[in-house]
Amino acid sequence: MTRFALLAALCLCGTLSAATLTVTNLNDSGAGSLRDQCAAAVSGDTIVFQTGLSGTISFGSGIDLGSKSLTITGNATGLGAPAITLSGSGSWRILRQIGGTLTLSLLNLQLGYATINGGGAILGNVVNCTTCTFTENLADNGGGGGAIRATGAVTCSGCTFTENETIGGNGGAIYCPSDVVTCTNCTYSNQGLTLGMVEYGGAIFAYTVTCTGCTFAGNVVIVSGGAIFGPNSVTGTNCTFSGNSASAGAGVGGAIYTVNIACTNCTFSGNSADPVGGAVLCDAGTCTNCTFSGNSATSGGGAISKADGNPLSCINCTFTGNSAGNEGGAIVVGASFTLAGCTFSANSAPVGGCVSANVTAASATVLVTNCAFADTGTGTMFANTALASFASGGYNICTRALPEVPWLNATGDQVSTNPMLGPLQNNGGPVHTMRPLIGSPAIDKGGGSGTTDARGIARPFDNPGIANATGGDGRDIGAVEFIFNQAPVVTAPAALNIAHDTAYVFSGTVSISDDAGATDLLQLTLTATQGTLTLAQLTGLTFSIGDGTSDAAMTFTGTLTHINAALSGMTFTPTPAYLGAANIQIGINDQGHVGDDATVLNDSENIALMVVELPEITLLRDGVEIVDGGGDNAYGVAGAAIARTFTIRNDGLNTLNIGALTFSNQSNCTVTLNAAPAATLALTATTTFTLEIAPAAEGAFSFDMQIASDDADEDPYDVHIVGTTTDPVPRDQVLNSECSTREGAAGLWALWLLASALIPVPWVRR
Repeated sequence: MTRFALLAALCLCGTLSAATLTVTNLNDSGAGSLRDQCAAAVSGDTIVFQTGLSGTISFGSGIDLGSKSLTITGNATGLGAPAITLSGSGSWRILRQIGGTLTLSLLNLQLGYATINGGGAILGNVVNCTTCTFTENLADNGGGGGAIRATGAVTCSGCTFTENETIGGNGGAIYCPSDVVTCTNCTYSNQGLTLGMVEYGGAIFAYTVTCTGCTFAGNVVIVSGGAIFGPNSVTGTNCTFSGNSASAGAGVGGAIYTVNIACTNCTFSGNSADPVGGAVLCDAGTCTNCTFSGNSATSGGGAISKADGNPLSCINCTFTGNSAGNEGGAIVVGASFTLAGCTFSANSAPVGGCVSANVTAASATVLVTNCAFADTGTGTMFANTALASFASGGYNICTRALPEVPWLNATGDQVSTNPMLGPLQNNGGPVHTMRPLIGSPAIDKGGGSGTTDARGIARPFDNPGIANATGGDGRDIGAVEFIFNQAPVVTAPAALNIAHDTAYVFSGTVSISDDAGATDLLQLTLTATQGTLTLAQLTGLTFSIGDGTSDAAMTFTGTLTHINAALSGMTFTPTPAYLGAANIQIGINDQGHVGDDATVLNDSENIALMVVELPEITLLRDGVEIVDGGGDNAYGVAGAAIARTFTIRNDGLNTLNIGALTFSNQSNCTVTLNAAPAATLALTATTTFTLEIAPAAEGAFSFDMQIASDDADEDPYDVHIVGTTTDPVPRDQVLNSECSTREGAAGLWALWLLASALIPVPWVRR
C-alpha cells in the first residue's frame, strides 16, 4: 500500500512540475513579480506575463535560476511585439542559469552588466530566444558575451542585438566557445562600437555558427571577426554583412573569421580589416551567389583572404570596388582556388587587383572558368609567387592584353575586351549584381556546368540571335545570365467555315503561350466583324474595352492562365441571317514583364471566317442512324466474309463532298471497301457503300472506320465496329431432332448470332 501511495505522489509531482505561472506586476520582488515566479517555478515550468501588462522591470539584483529549465514569455498570448523590458539597470546581470535550458520569447533585455564570467544579460547553459531584443548589455573584465554567454548551444530567431559590449572579452553579443550558435532572421548592429574593446567576434563568438536571413552591421573588434568569429565553421545563407571591421593593426576578417566558410546568397559591403581579409578570412570552403563590394584591407585581400589549407571556391560571385593596400584587391590566396562564373570590376591593389596567389607552402593553382574581369586601375590584375600558377578553364573575358594574362588562352577566352557591365544594382534575386549590357561580348559566349546564375535564374539562356562561342553552351560569361524577353505566340486556326445563325465554339483551338510569370499581367485585344464574341469565363480579367460578353471588340488584362481559360470555349455568334466573310483579330501584348532587356513584345493572328449554309453528313445502316464517334456491330462464322452496307445522307443546307474512307486499328480481321459512295451529295440525297469484313479466326474482332467530308464539325466521321465469329455449324446438326444438348445449344447460339447480325446497335455519341 505504501508503494502505491508513493507512486501516486510521484505522479502528482510530475503533473504539477509542468505548470504555467503568471507575472501580474512589474515589481522587482514580492508576490506576482517575475522574481517571485522564478523562485516558485520548477524545471519545465512556463512563466508568462499577464495579458495587457507592459513596461519595465528594473532589477536591484540579478535573478539566479539555478539549473532549472524554464520558458519565459513576455506576452501571455505568445504573439505580438515585446511589451516587457527586463533592465539590469547597468549594474546587474539579468538572468543566470548553470544548467538546463532557458527559453525566452517576446522580451526586451537591456542594460545588463556582468562583472565576471561574461553574459551581461544572460549567463546560461542552453539558451533559446525568439523575438527578443538585447540592447546595451555589457560583460566586463574580459568576460565574453555582452548579451549572452552559454556553455551549451544558442538558438535565436527574429531577435535584435544592438550595442552590446565586452571589455577585453569575446563575442560582443553572444559568446558560445564550445558549441553551436544558430540564428534565423536576426539583426546584429554596432556591437563593440561604443567602447571598441571586443577582441574576437564583434557580434558572435562560437565554435560553429549557422545564420540564415540575418543582418550584421557596424560591429567592431580589435582582433578577428568583426561580425563573426567561428574557429570551426561559419555557414551563412541570405545574410548581409555591412560596415563591420577588425581594424586595430592586428585585425583579420572584417566580417567573418573562420576555418571553413559556406556562404550562399550573402552580401558583404563596406567591411574592413587591418591588415588582411576586409570581409572574410578563411582556410577553405565555398562562396556561392555572393556579392562583395567596397570592402577593404590595409594589406591583402580586400574582400577575401584565404590562408594555406584546403581549396576555396567562389561560384557566381560578384567582386566590385574592393581594395587592398598591398595585394589582392579582391582576393589573396595561399593555396589552390577555383573561380567559376564570377564577375570582377574596379577592384584595386598595387599587385593583383583582382587576385593575388601568394603561395609559400606548396604548389597551388588558381583555376578560372567563365569569369569576367573588368578594369582594375593601374596595378596588375593578377599576381602570383613561384609556387602558384593561374590556369584557364575557358570562356573568360578580360580587359587586359594577352602579354599580361598569357594563361587566358583556352577555348572561348577573350582578352583586351571590355565585358560591358552594368552598375551594381538590384537585378532581381537575393543579391545585387552587375548585369551585362545589351551588346556585351559576354552574352552567350560562355561555357560551364552551373545550372543557375547569381539570381537563381536557370542558365544557360541561349539567345538564338547571338552565335555561341566555339564549344560553348550559350550561357553568359560572369555571374549573371542576361535574359531576353521572348515574344508571346497566338495559336489560332487560319480559316473556318461556320454555319449561319449558329454560335461557333472555339474548343481549345485558340490559345496564348508566353514566358510570363504566374502573376504577370498580359493585355489581350479581340475584335470581330459580322458577329460578336463571348469569353468562356471572366475570372481574373480586367476590362478596359467591353465586358467579355457579346462584344464586337474587347481589351482586357489577365495572367496567362486566366486568359487561356477565357479563350478555351470562346464563342463567336454571327450576325443574324448573315452569309459571307467575317473576321476575328487576336492581339496579345506581354507588357515587358520578363527579360533584362525591358522590351515589350506582341503577337497577333487573324481568323478568316466564312459564314455559310453548311452540309451535314449522317450515317445509317438499315435505316438506323450511327452517330459520329459511335459504333456498330457485325457477327458471322469464322472463315466467311461479312458484308455490311451503309447509307450516307446529306442533312445540311449545301452540297456535301465525300472524301476517302479509311480503316484503322484492325484487330483479327481485314476490311475491304467493295462499293464506294458517291463523291458528292445534293441536299437530302443519299448514297451507299459496302464493306467486306474478313475475320481471321474465331472470336472477337474490331476496327475503326473514318469517313472524310466537308462537314466542318464532323470531319472525319468516326465509327468503331466490333463483332464475333464462331465455328461453322453443319445445318443437319441444327435440324437433327436426336441432337445432344451440346449440339442443340450450339444451334440456338448460331440462330441468335444470325438474328443479332441483322439488328444494328447504335453507339452513344462521344
